[in-house]
Amino acid sequence: MFSSAAVAAALSSGTGETRQLSLVQSWSNDLDQDGKSPVKRVVELLFKMKSELEAETDKESEMYDKMVCWCETNEKEKTQAIADAEATENSCRPRLRSAVQALAKSPLTLRS
Repeated sequence: MFSSAAVAAALSSGTGETRQLSLVQSWSNDLDQDGKSPVKRVVELLFKMKSELEAETDKESEMYDKMVCWCETNEKEKTQAIADAEATENSCRPRLRSAVQALAKSPLTLRS
């Protein structure tokens, strides 16, 4: 990025740019140590983010499928339970009426 001669010249001049150039050279050295350009790093980061998002999407899709299955199963069970209760109520209704009529016809005696 910067030649060592340019950095050495700036360091010897003693200006405020000395610190800036020193930092730039230090950062350039840090970046160049692994041999990857900043663009390549960004591309790698984007690919990593893409794979993480795909994994997260798969997990959420799986969770959605489980919830849909649970909702459908639960709805069927509840609908069946309601239908069974209504059938039981309808079958008990005539017996209840006859029991109420029988009680109405029988004399009630109270014991003290």
